[in-house]
Order: sequence, then structure tokens, then C-alpha cells
Amino acid sequence: MDTLLEYADASTSKEERRKLVPLLVAHFDDLAVADQRRWLEDKWPVVRSEKWLPTLQSIAAKYADNPIPDAPNVLRAYDYFKLSSDGLVRSYELDPESARSAVLAEIVRPKPSYSANTLGMLPDKILPNEERAIADHFVAAESYAIEGNLASLLNRYTDAAVLAEFAENNEKGRSQLGLYST
Repeated sequence: MDTLLEYADASTSKEERRKLVPLLVAHFDDLAVADQRRWLEDKWPVVRSEKWLPTLQSIAAKYADNPIPDAPNVLRAYDYFKLSSDGLVRSYELDPESARSAVLAEIVRPKPSYSANTLGMLPDKILPNEERAIADHFVAAESYAIEGNLASLLNRYTDAAVLAEFAENNEKGRSQLGLYST
């Protein structure tokens, strides 16, 4: 399916391509991670379909905490991490209502896997029910990567007054967020 869709030319009708997409989805796990990423990133417009939702949700959840425990190198682990991120983003594109809960759950995790570059997709300017949890997790974070993700989420979804209060009352908030009281 990967090869058929990859090399389908302009003469291949949309209907013919549409018939191939469910087969690609059904065998998606058989593809190499790099090929999976290619379909969810570069080739997404060609295969975009509601039929992807269960697969995308599975991909997003599968690698969220630990991209792959036996990854032999950083680049391979990054591929799994990016695939997970792609799964979440594409799932949100197809069904924002059902994916919203997964995005919010990731935002309030003590160690979110993604920054606001991925999780900033929600239309909300502020998440009043989540901002305190993000700030508390930021204070407790022990890793620069997690701090960076949380700092970006604080900047993306926190009310300016709450952000300023947080920074003023917390040395870590001042130094990491670049906010200084006057």
C-alpha cells in the first residue's frame, strides 16, 4: 500500500486513492517509523481521512511517556517521539472535540512530553482550570527538557496576571521564564 500510494500518479483518481487509504491504515504498523512519519507529515494531504482516527490515537498514546525504551540511539528515539507528536496533532485535526481531552491530559501531566509547539493547538487563549497545575509541575520539574515544555505551556496558556504572580513568588519562575519583578 505504501508503494502503491507513493507512486500513484496524477492519473490515479481520488476514488482509487481513497480505496487504498484504509489498506494503508490497516498495515501502517508494518511500515518503518521513518515511512510512518513521512505519511503523517509530508504525505498527509494525500491520505487524510477519518479512518485514521483509531490509529492516530494509538500512536499518540503509545510513545507519550517513553518514545521507545530500547532505542539504540537518540535519532531513533526522536523518530518515535515525533511520530507520537504527529499522531496527536493529526488526531486533533480530524476530530478536535474528542482529541481535546487527550491534549488537555498531556498539558496537565507532571512531565508533559511535548511543548507548546505541539500542544499549543487549542484555540483557548487561557486554560484557567489547568494553569495552576502547569505552574506546580514546573516548580517540581527536575529536568531541563520537562521545564522547557512546562515553561512554554505556561507562556501559551496562562493569564498574564497569574504568570506574573507565579514568577514573582517563585525564583525558578523568574529565572526560567525570564520574568523579573520590578
